[in-house]
Amino acid sequence: MVFKTKATIRLFRALPIQAKQEQLPSEELLKETTKRGFIFAPEVVYNYSEQELLDQINVIEEEIGLTPEQMNSSFQKSWKKVEKAPLTKLVVEQLVHYFTTYGYEQLGIYDKDSVYVPGTKIDIPNFNEDVKIVVIKGYTKEELKDKLIKILNSGIALAEETKKDVLEVAVFSEINAEDISLIRNREVKAVLFDYFELFPENPVEFLRYLLYKTINSTLLIKNEETFEAIKEAVKGKIKIVKLFKNYQEKHGLEKLSEIFFRFKPLFLAYRYNSNLRPVINKLRKLADKHHKPLEEDFLNSITAWIKKGVEIDRERLQKELDNAAIFRKIRLAQALNYRTIKDTDSIIYK
Repeated sequence: MVFKTKATIRLFRALPIQAKQEQLPSEELLKETTKRGFIFAPEVVYNYSEQELLDQINVIEEEIGLTPEQMNSSFQKSWKKVEKAPLTKLVVEQLVHYFTTYGYEQLGIYDKDSVYVPGTKIDIPNFNEDVKIVVIKGYTKEELKDKLIKILNSGIALAEETKKDVLEVAVFSEINAEDISLIRNREVKAVLFDYFELFPENPVEFLRYLLYKTINSTLLIKNEETFEAIKEAVKGKIKIVKLFKNYQEKHGLEKLSEIFFRFKPLFLAYRYNSNLRPVINKLRKLADKHHKPLEEDFLNSITAWIKKGVEIDRERLQKELDNAAIFRKIRLAQALNYRTIKDTDSIIYK
């Protein structure tokens, strides 16, 4: 896989670097980037030649400046005011002067994804707008890996294009099996299992991986559409048969049978491959003995317990909250607000 810097620009507004050393940009480079609404952080300038950075300008401008989402952002709104200013060229020159005079440290770019230049610092009559500039940072492979894992553990739903960027950065940052085991995003985890040719032991993770290999989906949805898709896809597919056999050899069908009843429609769809019928039939028989019901999700049960007057284990609650992603905490807060205060049994998340 050939790494493209677009992935890190889209995910982190950053470029990969090797050394954590700094160098200030030339005035020419500052002019070219500032008039487009961004600047390179000193660590980026140190790690790339000026020509390499000039070659990146159009790519970065396209990624941070042309999408509908970015056009509606506060950055674009402030920058559009600069573009429409009667003395745009002079504004850019004053911005460059500000950066070169005051330096980067006073702007605080080491901790922010963007910097504000106060309108009062831009020495132009009748121009009082604060200007927001995006900072393109530099991250080493290890830093990229850490940031990637944080994204995948945040609970944020990822678009398909973002998943492709994630895979690209994962390969570039040399993510390993131990790193992947820590990832909470189940869909991306299945894709990484496949790319790195890893074999999950956890039965649910294996089924998700199996589904990805079968119909290119990681969603364990028990509906007619998924059933039909599996049924059509498995006919005559030897690779799918091998996956079941590999799991049997490494972990045993007994372990896989623990989840058979929970995902019975999905397993039964695999019977449409004649070579898998004996395997699925055996799983069905083993499930009578080895079935493990889905453990009650502690955080999902909080509101029901409160309504029933069940005493909550505060120590367990704190532990679960410490391990939960921020989006999970928000959902719980919303549930507590609606289900315990209002007379309602369900919530629609938008």
